[in-house]
Amino acid sequence: MNIHILFIDDDVDDYELFSDLSKEINPGIKVTQLQDGSRIEEILNSPPPDIIFLDYNMPKMDGLKCLRLIRANEAFDKTPVIMYSVYHDKAEEAFKNGANYFVVKQVSNAKTKKIIQSMLEKDWKDESIFNTFDIIYRKTL
Repeated sequence: MNIHILFIDDDVDDYELFSDLSKEINPGIKVTQLQDGSRIEEILNSPPPDIIFLDYNMPKMDGLKCLRLIRANEAFDKTPVIMYSVYHDKAEEAFKNGANYFVVKQVSNAKTKKIIQSMLEKDWKDESIFNTFDIIYRKTL
């Protein structure tokens, strides 16, 4: 199954790890990176990706402003946006601006992979999922 993920994050190491783990889960996944939200206009004029993972803290344009631009574009109404950040205290603000999930970046590759897999397994075609919001924190084992 081919899935296109847009990963908006200024950290190249986070992108490479996320991309590698995603492709371990599903070799058909395509992960595109934007290193900051200021280039989001280019994406908003293209067909929407299947899922967007969006960091909160980025130079030039933060994740919330980027999220507002995404949600202001009707073509992206049914595109899930997962805020993916270390700033767990920004979750409520993310929800108010249209994020579907808030995932706190994990310190373990195995935990990160499980979270990516859980987001990919969601039935995003079920519109009721857009009426829910959840925060996935770091969990200790």
